[in-house]
This record gives sequence, structure tokens and C-alpha cells, in this order.
Amino acid sequence: MRTEKLGEYIQKCRKAKKLTQEELCAGICDRTTLSRLERGKQTPGRDKLCALLHRLGLPGDLVPESEHDAKISALKKDIRADVIEFEKADQKTRPQLREQAMAKLKQMEKLTEKDDVINQQYILSTQVTLGKPDGPYTPAQRRKLLEKAIQMTVPDFARTRRKTSGTAWRKRRSSISLPGPSPWREKEKKQSTFTADCFKLLRKMDRSWKDTPDSSA
Repeated sequence: MRTEKLGEYIQKCRKAKKLTQEELCAGICDRTTLSRLERGKQTPGRDKLCALLHRLGLPGDLVPESEHDAKISALKKDIRADVIEFEKADQKTRPQLREQAMAKLKQMEKLTEKDDVINQQYILSTQVTLGKPDGPYTPAQRRKLLEKAIQMTVPDFARTRRKTSGTAWRKRRSSISLPGPSPWREKEKKQSTFTADCFKLLRKMDRSWKDTPDSSA
């Protein structure tokens, strides 16, 4: 679908759902980007467009994949494969696999726009999984980085570590509003990839709480 037509369609669906531009684009892009898209003046990256469509309950296959998007998709596919191998590998092999995956993440960083919070979130959360050159992050470090990753796409994710215990966090997570039409308990196969990735981050947060002796520290 042409950008002009897609922008008009998104605007029509947004108004039908009685959403403001700010409500539709929160955690995905800034309002100016959405406004320009609706007027056919700008074409955001495919991940942003798909996230906007999914929030409206529309299929992401309306968006064609550009050459730039294809490069990022190919890198993400390779990185996911590297991460799987990394998690299966023994301690002797892990440093080499980590270096391999980190090199691809750096390539992805160069291709990722500054306001592309979706892919920036993916990069940061993958770095958390890969850890540091000398080993994994501590539970506290991992939790802090995962909080930062979630805040990229969930601006109102405001939880002060010193005031929220691990138990309170697990109770509160179900009320967090994530980009996309699906609630927390719905199966991932019914969610957009973007929304499902947010849920994975929340589950990692759960594990971080369990791994930390004093979650109120």
C-alpha cells in the first residue's frame, strides 16, 4: 500500500477508535512522525508502522518491506540464531559467540534511526542476554537495563526500585499498558511481535526479581 493511502487509512482507523495522535503513537514514535505519516509526508520504518497498525488491531502485512528494513530483519534473524547458540554453549565457547553477536548488533545500531525505539529496545535487551565480556550482568544490573529497555516503548513504566518490592512488582505487571491490542494474559501467537517482545522483557524482569536477594535495595 502506498504511503499516502496507508497514512489516510491509519488516520481513518484512529479516528474511528476515537484515539488522539498522542494515544496512538505513545511508545512507538513521536506525534510529529505520526502526523506526517497521516498526511503522506513521511514513511517511518516498517517496525514502527507495524506497531501502529497492531495498536489499531490491523494486520502488519499491509506494510511493504524496504531494502533498509530487509537488512535489519536479516540481522535480527542472524542475531536471534547467535543468541540461541550462545545460551546453549559452554563457558569456553560463549565469549566467541558473544563477540559474533555483538558485531551484528553494532551493524544493526548503525542502521537504526535515533527515534526507532522499537529496534533500540531489541538491541538493549539482547545486550542484557549476552552480558559483558567478562561474564553475565549481576541481577541488579540486569534489572536496571531491562527497566530502561521497557521504558523505551512504555513511557509510563514508572516503578521506583526502592519503593516497590518484588511481590508488588509481580502484582503490578498485569496492569501495565503495553503497545498493541493484546492484554497481558493473552497467548503470544495472538500478539504482534512487538508486543510479544515487551512481554518477554516483563518476564525477564520477573526472573531478575527472583534472582535478587534484596529487591528493595
